[in-house]
Amino acid sequence: MIHRYSLFTYLLLIILLSSSIVLGIVIFGNQNLTGTILRDHEVEKFKLMTQAASDEIEIRLTNIEEVIRRNSSLFRDQDPHSREEAIKILEQSMSNFPSIFAMEIIFTETEAEQIEEAGYTALYAYRHSSELLTPDKKESEGEAKDPGSFEIVDRTDLDADYSSEWYNKPIILGEPIWTSPYYDPQINVLMITYSVPVYDRPDHIEAVLTADVSLEWLDQLIDTFDIGKTGEPVLITPDQIIFRSETESEREPDLVNISDAIADFESAAQTKNQKKEKYSNLFDLLKGGKSGEIRFTNPYDGEKTFFYFATLPKISWKLGCFVLEKEVFSPVRRITNMIVITGLVGVLLLLLPSFLIARSVARPLSVLSGAARNVAHGDFDAPLPIIKGKGEIPQLFSAFDSMRGDLKRYVDDIAKSAAKEANMHSQLQIAHSIQQGMVPKNFESAREARLDIFAQMTPAQEIGGDLYDYQVLDDGRIYFGLGDVSGKGVPASLFMAMGKTLIRSAIQRDGNPAHALNWVNPQLCSGNDAGLFITALCGVYDTKKHEITVCCAGHNPPFIRHADGTVQRIDIANGKFPLAIMDDVDYENYTIPLPPGSVFFIYSDGVTDAANPAGEYFGEENLKKYLGLAPDSSTEALVESMMTEVRTFANGAKQSDDITILAFKEIA
Repeated sequence: MIHRYSLFTYLLLIILLSSSIVLGIVIFGNQNLTGTILRDHEVEKFKLMTQAASDEIEIRLTNIEEVIRRNSSLFRDQDPHSREEAIKILEQSMSNFPSIFAMEIIFTETEAEQIEEAGYTALYAYRHSSELLTPDKKESEGEAKDPGSFEIVDRTDLDADYSSEWYNKPIILGEPIWTSPYYDPQINVLMITYSVPVYDRPDHIEAVLTADVSLEWLDQLIDTFDIGKTGEPVLITPDQIIFRSETESEREPDLVNISDAIADFESAAQTKNQKKEKYSNLFDLLKGGKSGEIRFTNPYDGEKTFFYFATLPKISWKLGCFVLEKEVFSPVRRITNMIVITGLVGVLLLLLPSFLIARSVARPLSVLSGAARNVAHGDFDAPLPIIKGKGEIPQLFSAFDSMRGDLKRYVDDIAKSAAKEANMHSQLQIAHSIQQGMVPKNFESAREARLDIFAQMTPAQEIGGDLYDYQVLDDGRIYFGLGDVSGKGVPASLFMAMGKTLIRSAIQRDGNPAHALNWVNPQLCSGNDAGLFITALCGVYDTKKHEITVCCAGHNPPFIRHADGTVQRIDIANGKFPLAIMDDVDYENYTIPLPPGSVFFIYSDGVTDAANPAGEYFGEENLKKYLGLAPDSSTEALVESMMTEVRTFANGAKQSDDITILAFKEIA
């Protein structure tokens, strides 16, 4: 009996040891595989969320910049300045762009003559809300304004304006700026201001135009993201960190100076006797990186923390999210615990059988061990034996098979996501080919009409918002056109395709550019919920009269390169308003003679706005210089030369806007 009892114990120990080894292999293989997959998933999820929020902010700020810069051009072109024209600019922008909370036009302190002539120093437009009171004028009790409506008033507290960051900084820098975020207690929201200096002549600023934008929509955007229980979103500017308020009742965010944050972090680490980290290096990484993740120890609670962030290139801010490491890896721990618990239950139940079931236990465990190795190598379809019953081994097989199925589905989901992304890229390539097919490539019909014409377009993205066109009309005149949609990508491309089609259709009716734009403009305004607009220049050339009839809709002025190499800028009156902004604009024709041997040259603002790594712009002066030096043997040689000069100037810098050029001259 003693021998049999000892043998029984020995067999149980063998079963326990063997089962533990097999279970360890299963846990180790699955923990490594599951941990790698789930960690990569969590990292990618937070990166995509921060990048999506970054892209949304970038789009909103870009739209605001385009509006204010367009307004500064309209204001600069006023001659003389008048109160009525300034109010018209403010009314149009506030009506068409509800995301702008307030706007101001203010002359500089030295412009006494301009102020007297215009009849105002500063005009301020602001929206009404239940919480807003203007800086100069408080509403009387009982006087109620409709939320969302706006009012335009004269500013009286000019000392405060002239001492503000939004007024002085663009004047000092000589360029548009975004202010640092600031909390406005009067309207109980976080705000930023975009300021643009207005030059009336080189090196002289006559006024500053501003737009105030609420960041309240950023809170709403972040609320849509799954950042977990411990996730804490932040906005980082070059000099401060902005935390969201911790309660709904206290909406004021916490704005912390970066140097103070570094000192607080290091002080907290020293107080808790934690291993000292150079937190200044942490913030240096944030300043340099475009996007990514940083892992560090939180000095306040000692928790390992991930920080995921993405950069807003336009204003050098970063949007990020702090998440505890334990939350990122919690799915891994849950699955590991599930495997461990299931395995332990199986091992404990295996202690109950006797020597008679030792063999039946060893064989399925061996199969399970092999299956675990297959899963670790990515083989999720290796067959498993069907084990019936309610014992420990069937339960272990069932749990393992369920886990394997979950992992397989998860990996398949990742593969499908990658396939969708590849499909999207393919569709964009197709859209690029379609867009390139929409612009003329063969210019032989123009040559038959004795006109040497050539054009070239280089989109900033796979598909862009620029297009050009030409056509020989029935009466022998040649129609030409070039347009640029606000924004880039698919929406801009679709809007431009519609605009090109409408303009060509209108031109074919009577060959009158002004009639065409006056008919097309209301069509584009209708249903333009996205707030897009098109700058366009189109015209017809009469080879018999040697003159061009052209109509401009807010586009860059054309140039004529004369036979002697001199370059002439053509300023077109009554052509300041782009298409799709106001449906009651009256566009007019402008007649330009084209002397023999001269080249007519039009382009999109991607040419003059092309920047090099130093942040310098190609500009109009370089355009005139290289246009005068370009070969004139053919318009194709001239266009290719100008494109080469722009690329050489950019010196490898990323192209920020579509570049399009069209030129023509009469064949002698």
